[in-house]
Amino acid sequence: MKCVKFKNAIAVLVIVAFAFSACKKEDIAKPVAGAAPLTDSVPTADTALGSLEKVTVAGTYYISPLGSNLTGDGSLGNPWKTLYKATNNVGIAGSIIHVKAGTYTEANQCNLAPGVSIEGEGAATTIVRSVKTGDWSTFLSLESASDVNGNQSISNITFNGLYVSETNFKTWMGIWVSRRSNVVIRDCKIINFRDRGVIFDGNGVQNPLSDPGHYATGNKFYNNTILNSAQNNGQYGAGCLNIGGQSGMEIYGNTIIQNQRPNFKNGWPIKYWENGWLKGVKIYNNTLKKAYYQGTYPGENGDWDFAIELFNISGLEIANNKIQGSIDLNYNYKGAYNYSAWIHHNVLDHPTVNSKFESGIILEFATQSSIIEDNVINNSSTGIQFNTGDPAIAVVTHTRLRREDTAHLQTISYGVIYSPTFTGATEAVSVFSAKEQTTRM
Repeated sequence: MKCVKFKNAIAVLVIVAFAFSACKKEDIAKPVAGAAPLTDSVPTADTALGSLEKVTVAGTYYISPLGSNLTGDGSLGNPWKTLYKATNNVGIAGSIIHVKAGTYTEANQCNLAPGVSIEGEGAATTIVRSVKTGDWSTFLSLESASDVNGNQSISNITFNGLYVSETNFKTWMGIWVSRRSNVVIRDCKIINFRDRGVIFDGNGVQNPLSDPGHYATGNKFYNNTILNSAQNNGQYGAGCLNIGGQSGMEIYGNTIIQNQRPNFKNGWPIKYWENGWLKGVKIYNNTLKKAYYQGTYPGENGDWDFAIELFNISGLEIANNKIQGSIDLNYNYKGAYNYSAWIHHNVLDHPTVNSKFESGIILEFATQSSIIEDNVINNSSTGIQFNTGDPAIAVVTHTRLRREDTAHLQTISYGVIYSPTFTGATEAVSVFSAKEQTTRM
C-alpha cells in the first residue's frame, strides 16, 4: 500500500489514475475474554526435563498434569508431566504425543521431531500456557533442513502465550514450522502471543528478492482459532498466521481475529513471511477480522487496514471468506497457473462506513491474469484498487472483474470488466499509477 489520501468522489464504477508518493509498508491491549490470568509459575523439580531417555519404538506417549518427569515413562498409566519432556524424549516417526485434558505451564521451547504428532483432548479442555520469555521467543518449533517431509499434525489443543499488554506478556511466537512439508495444524486455539501466532516458512531464506526455489508442499491449517496474536509496533505489522515458501497450502475453516489491542497496535490476520513466494495456495471459508482502521490516511503509525497481505503469488485462490479489513496482494504473476489470483464469493463487510479509511481489494505493483468475481464489498472507501507503482515494473494485464450477471461488457486497456456492484464505496474501481493520468471509465 502507498500513503495515498483519497478524495470522496462518488461513482457507480470509476477508474481514477493519478501520481502518488510511496512510503512502502514492511516488515514484529487487552486480554482475550476467558484467558487464564497471567502468573509467573516457576517450574518445580518435577516439571524439569528429568532423565533423558529417548524412546526407541514408535507409539503413543502421554503427558498429564498429574504425571511426573522424574518417575514417568510416558505410558498411559505413568505419563510425563510436560510437553517439553515429551518432545525431548519422543523422536521416532509415527509416534503421537497425547496431551491429556488439563492445564499445563511450560517454561521452555519445545522442539518437535519430523513424523511425531501432538494431539489433545479438545481445545476447550487441553490448555498449554507458555511462560517462556525473551525477544523472538518461540514456544513450539518444527524446524528442519530444506525439503523435509514432516508427515505430522498438531490438533485439539489451546496454546496461550499470555500476552496481556505491551508491558505484560510472555512468549512472542506460538508455533513455527520451518522447511517442512505435510504438516497439519487443526482444531487448535492459538491465543495471546506477543508477535505472531503461527509461522509456516517453506524455504528458510531471509527476505529473498527472487524465487528461492524451495517450497514446502502439502501443509494445511484448518478449523483453528487465532486471537490476539499479531502486533504492529510502528515498524512492521505481523500476522496471526504468516506464510511463505508454500506450494499448494490450504487454509480453511479458521476464525482469525486481531482487534484486541489499542489503536495502531494490532497486526494482520494473515500475512506473508519472508517476502511470500506462494504457489497454488487456497484460502477459503474463513472468518477474518482486522481492527477497524483508525488512521486518517493509509499507513499512519505503520498501520494498515489489511486482513490479508501477501507478496509474490501465483495461482492463489481466496474464496468464500467473511472479512473485515482489506485484501492486499503484491507482485501477482500467473506463472504455471491460469491466474495469479482468483478472488471470488467473499464478503468484505464493515459494519458502518469508516469516516477515515477502509479498503476492499488492492492489487499492487504487478498484476497478471487475475480474476475478481462475485464478491460483496460493503462500506469501503474504495472497492477495488490497482496500485501500479513504479512504471519500470508496473504490469496490469488480462485482469477480469465480473459478477454473475455478465451483461454490460466493457473493454479497457487493463483487461475486461463485467460491471460489478458495490455498496457504500466512495470509489468502486481505482487505478493509481506513477505514469498514468487517464480516467478509464
